[in-house]
Amino acid sequence: MVTDQTEGVLEVTQIWIRWLGHRLHAEINISVDSNLTVKDGHDIANEVQHRLLHNLSYLSNAAIHVDPQEASGE
Repeated sequence: MVTDQTEGVLEVTQIWIRWLGHRLHAEINISVDSNLTVKDGHDIANEVQHRLLHNLSYLSNAAIHVDPQEASGE
C-alpha cells in the first residue's frame, strides 16, 4: 500500500472509503513518531495524500488524520 511506503508512517490504523457519485473518497488514520513536530506530521500527511491521489486514479479525495504512535487506533 502507498501509505506504508511513505517515510515516517509507522502504521495505518484505520481506512474508510466511500463512494460519492462515481468517485471514491477516503479517510485514513496513520501513526507517526510522537517526537515529530506538528509540521513534520503535516508534511507526512501531505505526502500520503499526494501518493494516494497520484496512484489511485479513481480516488478523488483523501483526508489523512495523524496520530502519535502511542495513541493510534481506536
